[in-house]
Amino acid sequence: ALVRKTLVSGLHRMGYHISEAASGHSALKILEEAGRQINMVITDQMMPGMSGHELSGKIVSMYPGMPIILISGYLSGIDDSSINNANFVKILMKPVAIAELDIVISEIMQKQRKISSV
Repeated sequence: ALVRKTLVSGLHRMGYHISEAASGHSALKILEEAGRQINMVITDQMMPGMSGHELSGKIVSMYPGMPIILISGYLSGIDDSSINNANFVKILMKPVAIAELDIVISEIMQKQRKISSV
């Protein structure tokens, strides 16, 4: 919770609009309500009730192409093929600096704009 709150606070200060969820189930509920208004998902691998990998599978089935960033200090059981199948566009290991996350988000959003303008 502390890591999530720190990242959310830092991203808010950088101008991002964030919907915060404490679990994978909460994240899915937010996605269901907001739909395509959400441009990207940032998730941790270890969450209550559902892993980041499980969450990404559900997100991809609901919103194909949704960029997902996985943040984790623990990636046991996830190999390259499962990462690609889960639609993770980037994996960041903890600890993650807000500035690093900002760069990654900016790069992903720039790629998304290029894709949608083609």
